[in-house]
Amino acid sequence: LLKPGGRFYMIHRPERLKDIILGFEKNKLTPKRIRFVYPNIHKAPNMLLIEASKMGGDFLKFEPPLCAYNDDGSYSDEINKIYGLLGDE
Repeated sequence: LLKPGGRFYMIHRPERLKDIILGFEKNKLTPKRIRFVYPNIHKAPNMLLIEASKMGGDFLKFEPPLCAYNDDGSYSDEINKIYGLLGDE
């Protein structure tokens, strides 16, 4: 379904990363960026964000981790920005 150079985005569980990569290879997709999402800084990641490209070269960039919540249970500043709850600084 993707044209050469087309982009594919997915949110998935980190423990499935190997299966995701194998599926990409089977379908001629190259992972381009991966970002792990952590509930907070004290827990393991529970999601990953991944971008792939159809026949898009060999580089892979690991983005900085995204922490969803502060220690007090409130959303992190980055999550607030994503949701539009904080203005750009």
